[in-house]
Amino acid sequence: MRWIILISLLVFHGDLALSAELIIYPDAPPPYNEAFSQMIAGIEQSRGTPAATLALKKNYQNSDLQHWLSTHRSPTGDSALILLGAQSLQAGIQMDAGLPLVVGGTTHLPNHVKAAGVSLVIDPNLFFQTLDALLPTTHDVIVFYNARNSFILPPIMDAATQHGMTLHTIPITDAIDAIRKISQVFEQTDVRRTAFWFTLDTLELDTTLLFPFVLEKTWDLRIPAFSGIISHTQRGLLFSLYPDFFQLGEELGARTTATLAGAPPIFTPTHAAHLALNTRTAQHLSITLPPELTKQAVLFPAR
Repeated sequence: MRWIILISLLVFHGDLALSAELIIYPDAPPPYNEAFSQMIAGIEQSRGTPAATLALKKNYQNSDLQHWLSTHRSPTGDSALILLGAQSLQAGIQMDAGLPLVVGGTTHLPNHVKAAGVSLVIDPNLFFQTLDALLPTTHDVIVFYNARNSFILPPIMDAATQHGMTLHTIPITDAIDAIRKISQVFEQTDVRRTAFWFTLDTLELDTTLLFPFVLEKTWDLRIPAFSGIISHTQRGLLFSLYPDFFQLGEELGARTTATLAGAPPIFTPTHAAHLALNTRTAQHLSITLPPELTKQAVLFPAR
């Protein structure tokens, strides 16, 4: 999911009491603000205490951030600063808080953040596990990815190897490039054992143009396709995995506990994911949906 984050003033939330959990998050418009609210609730649930929270708006000053930190940090030295969202991460690093950092609510991946935390990016193993449960005969996965986001590929490659999948990666630069390359792949694909994975910001290059094209072709050729965006499944792709923000917050809370206990700063993809399935597409592909998946999934068309 892409975050549309607007920053304009400082808004203070929470009690002025000292807290071990200090959370900075963007003052984002709906529905993004709800995602941050759920993450904060998950952190508080995991840690067992209310957090002191600060919403960033546009014209914040580092001096104001430092004052907020000094007002809320624990005098016993067991405070951690949790930074949700890319803008909060930038602000937290720039002000040199002198506290252990925990990062969440961003699409960064391991080796891109020098702090503990949990990414919004879902562990690729979960996608392959879901695909294997739905289509155990699938052997080849073709990944279409935005050429600007090649950083997502190494963990996908590692997960494919672990699951015995043959992976083919296709970089996309724009909508016209996407149409050309996807058309070529359609012509060359062994549809009996292949699935398509559309990753971050590929179909979104031009949803109006690309999505109907992909949906029509995958439907006609009976090729299973999946992504990380629930609306894609609602409109006809076989499945999607998308973040469970409350559980992601619980993961962040657990990472905070470990960080305060002196654990090394580990940054990982999230395992907190919702599953969406399109039952009409599954029927078209002659897939018998496993009950253990349908019980936990959001189903489309809605029943």
